[in-house]
Amino acid sequence: MDNEDELYGKVYELILLLVKKYHLMYHMHFTVYTHEEDFIKIWEDGKEKEGKYICNIREKGEGKKAECLRKAIYEMTYYQKQREETEKRTDTENTDVAV
Repeated sequence: MDNEDELYGKVYELILLLVKKYHLMYHMHFTVYTHEEDFIKIWEDGKEKEGKYICNIREKGEGKKAECLRKAIYEMTYYQKQREETEKRTDTENTDVAV
């Protein structure tokens, strides 16, 4: 998956899923200028201020957009797996107590 358009599509798909499921906030910026940073920031909703970061990736330079997108995919996938494992553990503990 090296095509920037495919990577961007995957990032956006994951962001929409995580934002809806876990109430996260995000901000992305990609530029054509090599002297400016591309970045993706995703954080737990802290209402007034940014909460705990899930993903805070900054890349600067030519051809760094794809690298930024790859890192974001990795970090979001990791976050999603961690949350699912935590939820399963919590559900199992609650089931054991209820029985």
